[in-house]
Amino acid sequence: LLQLTPLDAYGLPLTEEESVVVGREFSTCGLSFFHTQPIPNRRAQISLNHPQSGRFTVEIQIQRCRFHRLGWYESNARLVRAVEFMLPANGYTTNQEVLSNRTQ
Repeated sequence: LLQLTPLDAYGLPLTEEESVVVGREFSTCGLSFFHTQPIPNRRAQISLNHPQSGRFTVEIQIQRCRFHRLGWYESNARLVRAVEFMLPANGYTTNQEVLSNRTQ
């Protein structure tokens, strides 16, 4: 299960509109997921939370959404950028800190 947080026109999270979606396929370029309600915003953040691995959040751009007969929607999205990593053993790490550490 993934947490979906829509973004407004300025890229700010709309936390009052958060929902839980079901991940289907992941690749290095994008992902697909199922959800029960239409998503009006094209930009969002997807977060994966795991008690032992931590939290990983990426910004996505929804490319396509279609309705299935059983009452579920399926959306396909392009990965835009990594937003944050939170590792239980090492603490909070932003995308910029990870990239900076790679070049050192």
